[in-house]
Amino acid sequence: MKIKKNLSDADMLKGFAEKESFETAVLPEEKRPTPKTEEAGVLVSLPEEVLTKLDKAVLQLRFKLKQQGAGEVKWQVQENGSEIIIKAQAQK
Repeated sequence: MKIKKNLSDADMLKGFAEKESFETAVLPEEKRPTPKTEEAGVLVSLPEEVLTKLDKAVLQLRFKLKQQGAGEVKWQVQENGSEIIIKAQAQK
C-alpha cells in the first residue's frame, strides 16, 4: 500500500470508525478523560493545574535522588485522613 502525501485530516480518516467504549458512548465530549491520563493508564479526577504541579514535584524529586546516586526508586502512597502522602525511597 502506498501512502499518499498532502492529505487533509478528513481525507486521512475516511473510513475510520472508532470502537465504541464507555467514554464515547455515555460521557459527553467535555467530560471525557484527556489523552494524557489515558496514555498513562490511570484516570485521575484532579484539576489540570494540580496534576501539572504534582508532575513537576515528582520530576524534581527524581532528579534530586538521581544526583544523590540513587538507583531505582520505590514509591509508597499513604492516606492520612484528608491527606495523601507520596514517599520515595531510594533503592541502591
